[in-house]
Amino acid sequence: MLRLLGKGEISADLRKDVRVTSELSALSSVRLIVENITEDVEAKLAVHMDIDTIIGPDAVVACNTSVIPIHVLAAAYAHPERVVGIHFMNPVAAARAAEVIPHSGTSDATLEAASAAVTALGQVPVIVRDLPGFVVNRILMAVINEAARLIDDGVAAGTIDQAFRSCLGHSMGPCETGDLIGLDTIVASLRMLQQFFPDRAAMFEPSPKLLSLVADGRRGRKDGGGFY
Repeated sequence: MLRLLGKGEISADLRKDVRVTSELSALSSVRLIVENITEDVEAKLAVHMDIDTIIGPDAVVACNTSVIPIHVLAAAYAHPERVVGIHFMNPVAAARAAEVIPHSGTSDATLEAASAAVTALGQVPVIVRDLPGFVVNRILMAVINEAARLIDDGVAAGTIDQAFRSCLGHSMGPCETGDLIGLDTIVASLRMLQQFFPDRAAMFEPSPKLLSLVADGRRGRKDGGGFY
């Protein structure tokens, strides 16, 4: 938040309305909660079980997850109808849309509230089915992984990205996108997809290049080095 404020992407007036806290009890009066912790089912479930004991009866809980089905996390709640998924794209401030993922028990009111929140951020809510990886990451994780395999085969990251930008009209290529997301997050998402799709485990097996970069601490932009 402070970094975005310094870059002028968040106004000083908005910053005055932002309160930072480490106490979950502060959520008791919040109407919309967006959970965004590490991509780990057990860790997320633990947080959601705590949230369920704190929030008010009209609160909506949105799970921001890369691949975990929303119904899995909604199981932590006495009233799962208040739970929905919102998969924000990275970087959120520049994204034009977000996936909104209702599970089978999500109420119409919850879905409307989540869609309205995304719209209020200036983004388009794209309603997608509650499947592992949803739409974007089900495809994107495999694409970035295959791009890493191409690098293992001797193709330069710059060539891969140029091909996607020039031939397909993408604003970023898969290697640039991987560096932006974080290569450790890519590996974690691929591992999670392997769990949900054991019959496709080989397809989602992280490439040697991805594993070596993460092991070397080159996780992308946040470390100052990844594919680039």
